[in-house]
Amino acid sequence: MLTIYGVYRSRALRNIWLLEEMGEPFHHVPVIQNFRAGGAAGVMHSRSPEFLAISPNGGIPAMQDGALVLSESLAINLHIARRYGGPLAAADLAEEGLIS
Repeated sequence: MLTIYGVYRSRALRNIWLLEEMGEPFHHVPVIQNFRAGGAAGVMHSRSPEFLAISPNGGIPAMQDGALVLSESLAINLHIARRYGGPLAAADLAEEGLIS
């Protein structure tokens, strides 16, 4: 199952919103920016070892879909549309070029 790492108060909102609009099941792992964590224990943040194992540069959002890991919100949305999008996916190569 596709996993999105990030919180609503980040650009992960773009990915979460798209998946919810599509009705596509996904797993959501809240990850906040390190500066917002304030040293709180038990909170996954952008510099925690668990998250850096997924996104080595600490970028939020991140997505894991099988072996594929992406960490840029618009690239994630393009992947979601291409893989799961149905009518949201490009109809042909010309339309693919227009949205890329």
